[in-house]
Amino acid sequence: MAKTHNKSQRDQFFRDNKKLVATNSSNFERWLLHRNSQHRLFGVYKSDYRAASPQQKTAYKKRAVKKFRSRFDLIFQRRNDCIHNCDRPKIAVQSSQLQDSYVCKVIEDLKFLVIRCNEDFVAEFPIYLTNLGFSPLTRNGVGA
Repeated sequence: MAKTHNKSQRDQFFRDNKKLVATNSSNFERWLLHRNSQHRLFGVYKSDYRAASPQQKTAYKKRAVKKFRSRFDLIFQRRNDCIHNCDRPKIAVQSSQLQDSYVCKVIEDLKFLVIRCNEDFVAEFPIYLTNLGFSPLTRNGVGA
């Protein structure tokens, strides 16, 4: 049987320093420095970030979080517009954004997001179960 914890501990999957998109997250810094990360996602060059002082890194991370969220807000809004507006009368698809190069970059960015999220969820799941008090036998039973 799992140990009981207060609600905030029990309902929080990622620990505070392991949130996916936050300036104090070690996960986000790893994403920013990942070999497949792109400048268009973060607005920061990896070489500049590595060479920066701790204070500059904090500023870079704040800017990178804002840019990252902005990029995916745009992608998800475009998806929403296509799904909800294309079938309505007098509404046409905005073909100017459907160039091959644009679509390929969107796919690359989504792939980057999905793979990084999956890696972090897989890494955090055993810790989450341990913090909830599940036994090693139970954790092994669910592949954690």
